[in-house]
Amino acid sequence: MAKSLRGIAFPPPTYTVPDTTGSGLFGGVAEDLVNGTGLSTGMDHRAHIVVVEDEAAQRQLLVDYLAKQNFRVSSADGGTALRKLLERELPALVLLDIGLPGEDGFVLARWLRERSGRIGIIMVTAAADTVDRVVGLETGADDYIAKPFEPRELLARVKSVLRRSTRRDRQHRSARAHGPPRARPGKARADRSDVGAARRRWRRASSIS
Repeated sequence: MAKSLRGIAFPPPTYTVPDTTGSGLFGGVAEDLVNGTGLSTGMDHRAHIVVVEDEAAQRQLLVDYLAKQNFRVSSADGGTALRKLLERELPALVLLDIGLPGEDGFVLARWLRERSGRIGIIMVTAAADTVDRVVGLETGADDYIAKPFEPRELLARVKSVLRRSTRRDRQHRSARAHGPPRARPGKARADRSDVGAARRRWRRASSIS
């Protein structure tokens, strides 16, 4: 029987995801999944997607579905695990849940964008909240999708963001070939006060219009 993500059916996985941590599904840590084995071959050139979701069952559904679409998929249950993953490799795309405990998706999106302008970011929100969508885009996300969603819509958005990320990567390589980029003064700090201020600005603008 197909599993569902808050009411939306996903096809059942054709393989089992091993628990290499010994502490339950993914064990609250980052897992690297290649061909459903949990082992990295070092020779895999498929687009690497990281799923950041604190709810283990939903995380598994997303990982299974994206792996079946021929992506290399890793998962993280929050900011700490995401940072550990990025120490090893910059992914092509991060599917980032907004409602994470501790550091929420807005803070992590800004951190990701500071880390690299070439990583694709799709924010996942549990409600069709316009404020969250706008703030997510302002913090550096490329796109958003609201739960519950159709798997085919998710796949279409993933492919679209990956195409844009590929263009950004080519532009970056071209810029490097023509000389070093200019140093940018200062560095934005990713914190909740910035997100709160962005929400207040958007609400004031909405009330005026």
